Amino acid sequence: MGLRKSFWAIILLVFVVISIYLVWNIWNSQPAYETIETAVGEKVIVGKTESAAEAYEPKMIMYQKENSFWRVLKSQETVINATLHRQIFRNLKNTGTLTKNELIDEESLPNSLRFKYPVALTFASFQQIATQIDTSTIDEEQSFDEIIISFDKKKNNVSFINSTTRVSAIADLPLSEAKKLSDLFSEDTSTSVLPIVLNHFTFNSSSIPVVLDKKSYVAESLPIEKFQKALLNKKDPALVSSNKNMREYINGSVLLRYDMNNDNLLYINPAQEITPDANAMIQRTHVLSESLSFINNYSGFTGDYRIEDFDENTLKVRYRLRVDNTPVYSDFGGAVITTTAGKESVYQHQRPMFELSTSIPSEDVKVTLDSPTAALEKLRKKLGTLDDVYSLEVGYEMTKGSHETTIVNLEPRWVYTVNGNSQFLD
Repeated sequence: MGLRKSFWAIILLVFVVISIYLVWNIWNSQPAYETIETAVGEKVIVGKTESAAEAYEPKMIMYQKENSFWRVLKSQETVINATLHRQIFRNLKNTGTLTKNELIDEESLPNSLRFKYPVALTFASFQQIATQIDTSTIDEEQSFDEIIISFDKKKNNVSFINSTTRVSAIADLPLSEAKKLSDLFSEDTSTSVLPIVLNHFTFNSSSIPVVLDKKSYVAESLPIEKFQKALLNKKDPALVSSNKNMREYINGSVLLRYDMNNDNLLYINPAQEITPDANAMIQRTHVLSESLSFINNYSGFTGDYRIEDFDENTLKVRYRLRVDNTPVYSDFGGAVITTTAGKESVYQHQRPMFELSTSIPSEDVKVTLDSPTAALEKLRKKLGTLDDVYSLEVGYEMTKGSHETTIVNLEPRWVYTVNGNSQFLD
């Protein structure tokens, strides 16, 4: 009798252990997403590719000559950038964290050249652009958004600074090479400005009004079939939802949502979704590189897009369209391409479904905007304070034609950003 009780007790214990294991396994397991079918083998080309040097272009290049500041005009930036990328930076080393005053001193160094990037690049990312920088003596994931080259110092004449964290690194550049960059300065290819240090950015003030052309373009729709092949790897994916405003296609568990009202496309690969805790484990270099590669894989840049923002919390990378080197803003998603990183590849990708194909010259009209000085003062009066402003710049507002939906207009406007939201200054 005792043996029988022991036997059933053991059996019951085994069942309890198995039940606990199964419950734990179900609770913690990831959904078994269907794998995507790969029936398409040909290369899909939607627009063009962009190199890292193009995508990570500086938003500003500035010379300081004694006590005067000169912002380089867009026409000369390409030449100066190319010269920078050919340089050999030696003896790179970390120098710790600058104080706020030290940062201001660095940014206003007499006889210097300053490159300001829209997002902080890691040294590993910068190596994709300037291949002759030796990063063996520094953490390659250390990031910077400013490069400042002194034309007076003989050593430690290059500073790599993250203006947000104020973490700094220095390197040596031979004086002969620094002179090449110095000699590229010309008042004919620069405009005189007065930097004003604000809470979140430095504004380049000037009393000269800004004059730009108002532009109009034919907006050419991009065929959905190309994106089905490029992003779903299938010529005829299943149509799971369709109405006058939206269509949804899937292949396996990967979704493609076509918003026909706004001519916008959303790609979601749920198998790549990661938890917020796991976000912190993914390196910045990987996110930036994977983002650019994902779009380049189908030649997805339908215009001159430049990286504008990287959100470290969501791992979202945002690229903004530029026309004549001027950023374009749209309230219907017509000027932005984004990617959100996943476990191994991109989790989400959003983009416009049209490109600006043909300019309509007869519609071009000269528009005169407030000078930078006047625009800053107008913004100060509007908000009462500039403490929460992160940028103030001239951009184009993209709007659809009132009578013809295939026409889009680009109107020059002053644009300011507060807490990540861009708005037009009236």
